[in-house]
Amino acid sequence: MAYKTGMEYAGKRPLKDEQLAQPLGRWERILIGLVVVLLLGVRLAFLGGPIDEGSWRQIWCNFQARQLALESPPDFMNPKINFQGRDWVNVANPPFYEMAIAMAYKAIGHESLPVARAITLILFVGSALYLCLIIRKVAGSRTAAYVAMAYLCLPLGIFYSRAIHYDIMVLFMAHAFLYHALRSLERRRLRDYLLAVAALTIAFSTKPPYVVFAGPPLLVFVLFRCRGRYLKAFGSLVAMAVLPVVLFAWYDAHRMSIELMRHTSVLEPNMHTAAEFRNYYIGTLALRFNWQNWFVILQRVYWMVLTPPGILLAALGGGAIGFRGKRLEGLFLGGWCLGALGYVLFAFPMVSGFHDYYTLPLLAPAAIVLGVGLSLLAAARWRAIRMGLALLGGYLVLHGFYANHALRAYHYFTLDDQLIAAGQQAAEWTQPADLIVFSAIGRSTGDVDPRMLYFADRLGYANEMKQLTPENLALYRGAGAKWLAVLVTPDWYESGAQTLAGWGEPVRMAEIFGRNGDRLGRLYLFR
Repeated sequence: MAYKTGMEYAGKRPLKDEQLAQPLGRWERILIGLVVVLLLGVRLAFLGGPIDEGSWRQIWCNFQARQLALESPPDFMNPKINFQGRDWVNVANPPFYEMAIAMAYKAIGHESLPVARAITLILFVGSALYLCLIIRKVAGSRTAAYVAMAYLCLPLGIFYSRAIHYDIMVLFMAHAFLYHALRSLERRRLRDYLLAVAALTIAFSTKPPYVVFAGPPLLVFVLFRCRGRYLKAFGSLVAMAVLPVVLFAWYDAHRMSIELMRHTSVLEPNMHTAAEFRNYYIGTLALRFNWQNWFVILQRVYWMVLTPPGILLAALGGGAIGFRGKRLEGLFLGGWCLGALGYVLFAFPMVSGFHDYYTLPLLAPAAIVLGVGLSLLAAARWRAIRMGLALLGGYLVLHGFYANHALRAYHYFTLDDQLIAAGQQAAEWTQPADLIVFSAIGRSTGDVDPRMLYFADRLGYANEMKQLTPENLALYRGAGAKWLAVLVTPDWYESGAQTLAGWGEPVRMAEIFGRNGDRLGRLYLFR
């Protein structure tokens, strides 16, 4: 077994390692199987319904997929978005994920959110399987089973594993790359080498920081399993990276060539230079010394990744990994966690920013420390009576309670009724070919906000109220915008009316209501 191979390098430890090396007991297999079925059932139950919170990037992905499905052949190199008017090409990243959904839409003949979510779920389950295979290779099947179960339990993963979001595809490809790279180093088969290159190409060209974690564990594996052929092993890894780096540079040059043709204004709110791109995704060193940014990251990890009862379990698992000293499994698992820290430091503005999905690469290292802790917990003895399963079951109950609390507190699996109702009302007032400028008073919007436009099924623009100056409105009109729609939330009725008073009489105004009849705000339409 891979576990015994790891022990060859440092000798056996006492009872704890012997317990961890044991195969899963019958009741352990039953419990893990039931937990996995339950967690998959929860996800399947939420495949239907409209796009829910957080909806921003989900709408972006689904709109691009829908447009690719309408094109024959799909224009892969020029994906579209709805918040840039008719100049709607937006090449933020290569749309591999969106293309997969588009092909599914083409196959069934129409848009289907459950189908798109099912594709995400398949990719997430695939990432869990690859994680399990990787851990089994270095730490044995027992630890691998608990790590995979922990991975499926994490609250952030519960939501995003059925969201219409391309980050799950990147996680799948990153895990696939690491697994096939390990097999290629170990068995030296061309098939694994090519699969590793293909997975790395897709992951790196879509989101390069998401593969940063793989560096330390690959280094550890080479040092332990490739003795006598270090140069060939490192050369093989370098060769794997050539095609992904070249294709990323080529696609990035394509993106720049499109964006540099545009003029910087509210009509084109994108990054036009490599320097702006680096500043947005990497930022300055000073950001990493701001404790408030670290607090945001730690708060997300506390609630949406580990959960409160998982903190102690993670400490137990992390201590057990450190206790393994210089052994393959300890260094490999610890290296993965170190790689995750490297990811956080590299993409710090993103991880500490508004979008919580940049925390997704931390799911696997969290599952590793939790899985090792769970394996120890299940092997626990007290006065010669096995208490492991009782302790394990108690943890899972507590974890389920706090995971549910965290998902509710962060408003996951909820609908943004305000934007849905506002978009539907705007659709009733306008024609499909009309370009609309959307804004809001009393809630957030922005110049890359696709939400109200998506729910209205219109093209156009979006921006904050403070950006709707006479000069900018003239730019919108010159680009073909026919209407300005402003949502005012109930708490801002008075100040919102004062803000809009200088704009003259609206063409239309209506109260908008939720599914339960509750008042959500007023929508004003100006010409």
